[in-house]
Amino acid sequence: CLPYIFMAIILNHYSISKKLLYFNSSSTVVLGFIFVTINIYGYLFIPEALYEVASGYTTLLFAISLSTNLKENGIIANLGSCSFGIYLLHLLFVEVFQSLGNKFYAITKIPVSTLTLLTSSILIFLLSWVATYLLMKQKSVAKFMFGV
Repeated sequence: CLPYIFMAIILNHYSISKKLLYFNSSSTVVLGFIFVTINIYGYLFIPEALYEVASGYTTLLFAISLSTNLKENGIIANLGSCSFGIYLLHLLFVEVFQSLGNKFYAITKIPVSTLTLLTSSILIFLLSWVATYLLMKQKSVAKFMFGV
């Protein structure tokens, strides 16, 4: 965790963050290639401890490069502004779904499938997003909970 904090501090420095805005499409392709290569083949030639850090850094740099080349999107902007609230609220919905699932599966004895887990995850994400969006519209709640 500490190497990522140091990287965030370094990338947040004014002189460096100003240069990050100048990623072009060719640098995105190169970083994407490095990202894919390290994540698929990195374990073969990089020691395990360095592999995790290299994988994390290339993911971060590729995401930054990609974000500077994508067009503005209202849904993505809303997701970004709601992300902290989604993080805060998702566990509430996880607990609700888990208790309902335990009661349902105790009665029916049907095992939990991958499709059930995937569907639950998507529903929890969407419910957390909608709840956060609605809470953000209430200015007093938004200021208290999210500092907005």
